Amino acid sequence: MSLKSSIKLGLISALIPFMAMAEVYEVKKGDTLEKIAKKYNVSIEDIKKANNIKDEKKLREGMKLKIPVKTSKQEKKKKVEVVEETYTVKKGDTLETIAKKYGITVKEIMDYNNMKDEKIFAGDELKIPLKGSEKKKEEKKEEVTTPSIDYSKCEVYTLKKGGTLKHVSKRTGVDVSILEKLNDIPSNQWLKAGTKVCLAPKKEKVEEKAPKSQDLENCTIIYNPTKKISLEEIARKFHTSTKKIREINNLPSSVKYVDSGQKVCVAVEDVSKSKNVVIEEKRETLKEEPKVKEESPTKEVPMPKKVEPKVANGDSLGIKLDWPVRGKVVAPFQNDDQVRHLGIDIQTECGAPVRASEDGKVIYAGDGIKAFGNLVVIRHNNGLTTVYGYLNSINVKEGRVVTKGETIGSAGKLKNSDNCGIYFEVRKNVTPLDPMTVLE
Repeated sequence: MSLKSSIKLGLISALIPFMAMAEVYEVKKGDTLEKIAKKYNVSIEDIKKANNIKDEKKLREGMKLKIPVKTSKQEKKKKVEVVEETYTVKKGDTLETIAKKYGITVKEIMDYNNMKDEKIFAGDELKIPLKGSEKKKEEKKEEVTTPSIDYSKCEVYTLKKGGTLKHVSKRTGVDVSILEKLNDIPSNQWLKAGTKVCLAPKKEKVEEKAPKSQDLENCTIIYNPTKKISLEEIARKFHTSTKKIREINNLPSSVKYVDSGQKVCVAVEDVSKSKNVVIEEKRETLKEEPKVKEESPTKEVPMPKKVEPKVANGDSLGIKLDWPVRGKVVAPFQNDDQVRHLGIDIQTECGAPVRASEDGKVIYAGDGIKAFGNLVVIRHNNGLTTVYGYLNSINVKEGRVVTKGETIGSAGKLKNSDNCGIYFEVRKNVTPLDPMTVLE
């Protein structure tokens, strides 16, 4: 045989196995060489060489490409490295959760089981290819499970990389012996990335509360909420600021709310102005202060002691007011050791219009004081204030100027009674007046 013939024969024998190892693929719409290469687990360059493609952009739908396939020796090597495990599908499983469990991809499971779609059902058996499984089995034997710890009660450190408690000690400054006791694991045990380590028991936050009633001896405006309420809401209700409430009650900035029944001092009476409103019935107290602009700090004035107001006679003051409603007085004014009822209860028809007894400005309108239900407070000239409680409805808003005889609401149910009417109170500054001495 000539040398030329021998070369030809050698080339043919070299090409025959290559041709046998090639697979034909018909290009579909949207295909790229990269997608096709990934599908067959070959390189783009191998496909280009096998098909003599120089420009990837010339790939067209319908073209037939030869895909070089790996030799049987390579496949055998791959099979030797892969060990499979049978997994029985449980209720709620998905291919994604199973793939994550074994550290492989969904496509690997589908290819290994010749699946056309991702549908699986409870009871199905899947073959799971375990790459390097022998090594993983050895690692599992060496691994020691960490004890169950309630990390919500700990200051926690999470390992970003694998390490031991000694490494954690160096990074956090916590003694190794303390870490061993808290986590119940030896200091030299290797911990995987993501492992949580308890550094110290978590300190419980103690909520600071508003002052107790005995701290309010010198307070002249006390608010006793019936539910948990924020300092901001109290400040809006009494036309003051949270800063002022904090200063009066010596509250730190960490206190944002007060609980039901925790009395709060809203303001301290300024004797020189004497413009506060004080509404008291038995043990429940409402003291209202008008909204004023905060002035620059001046010389501190000593806080006056709380003094029980004396009852003034309206006749001697020359005050004359219109009746808010026409009806029968069923609970008179009384202020002594036995009874403290600083106004009168007037029984009238349900829904009867309630009128302002004099010109003035509404300084409170709402239902924030449980003892008086719907309540309206009007401030008049010369420090005079009138109070209208047990209303069924309120027709005015805070800040509104009303005229004598103007309807401000309607009569509701009297307290602890099936009859309708209103509670009516009159004040001269902070001093209660018997309404019967001023009404005409």
